[in-house]
Amino acid sequence: MTQPNESNQSNIDLLYQQATDHFNRGDYTKAETLTRNVLIQNSNHPDANHLLGLIAIQCGQYADAVKFIERATQLNPQPAIYYNTLSFALHEEGRLDDALLVCDKLLKQKPHSLDTLINRSLLLRELGRPEEALTSCDKAIELNPQNSSAHYNRALALNEIGRLEDALASCEHAMNLNPKFMAAYNLCALVLRNLGRVTDSLAACGQALKVQSWNPHAHWLLSGLQKAKDRSHIQAMAACEAKVKQNPQAVAFLSYAAGKEYEDLKDWPAAFKAFSRGARARRQLVKFDEENEIEMYKALDQAFNEDWLQARQAGCDDPSPIFIVGQPRTGTTLVERIITSHSQVHSAGELLQFEF
Repeated sequence: MTQPNESNQSNIDLLYQQATDHFNRGDYTKAETLTRNVLIQNSNHPDANHLLGLIAIQCGQYADAVKFIERATQLNPQPAIYYNTLSFALHEEGRLDDALLVCDKLLKQKPHSLDTLINRSLLLRELGRPEEALTSCDKAIELNPQNSSAHYNRALALNEIGRLEDALASCEHAMNLNPKFMAAYNLCALVLRNLGRVTDSLAACGQALKVQSWNPHAHWLLSGLQKAKDRSHIQAMAACEAKVKQNPQAVAFLSYAAGKEYEDLKDWPAAFKAFSRGARARRQLVKFDEENEIEMYKALDQAFNEDWLQARQAGCDDPSPIFIVGQPRTGTTLVERIITSHSQVHSAGELLQFEF
């Protein structure tokens, strides 16, 4: 492995600083070139390995990011930022359990790491463990009651648990601490809607749009809270879309909202066009491997065949919950209605842990 000597250490420091500057400016190609030059001269440079991982994250190369950041933690196991970045890269790669293990490992060494507690709560929610996520948020708030992100993540966990009034209180706390916290405004409007307080939800959307007029999520929520009577909101959203056209998630929110309002106005061609635009934008965010999907359905077809069905006993004398899982618009609601028509079965609602 290459090691620096005194004569080239200053050159390494300069290269690393230049790489960091290019990264901060969003020039990831130049930043990568400079960072690799650092590693040619000193392969044991932990910060350079970490920076290369950050660059890989920005380029969507999460497996490479994990490799570089793990190398950084081996070279210097102290910086908490390495572990938080590693956890994020694992999360983006879909390795939620591994990401959680990284958080837990860091918390054993540094139990007062605020960012790690907040990241841990996010992972636990995605793993369908909102009660544990709430505990992690509460610990973060104990460390810093003024941290708006901790209160916001607490609201998310409470919302999933079904404690809507408490979720609303945490949202309001987050907004009071950070009056420009857009995600908190959006969640507040959503919780108010779920509480049936439509007028208050409309007011919350209005507040959000006063702070940021092109807030896509707020526009989407607003479109669903009332029936469109004219095209004024559609026109406002079109102006917003021009500002966020490079952000596929924002375009999807605005396009779906416009499609809904065109439907309200019975302008079916315009609605179809808007929904199609939203679907194209949404598709850019969906990780889909066609070959893996084909192999999965082949395996399902082979495993759950007629022989498998005939080998099973009729009925199931078991009090365990019944989960109905399926793609959108595939009849899952109909199946739920059929099953819950039985006198001994009742619906417990939908879960948000599974994304398709």
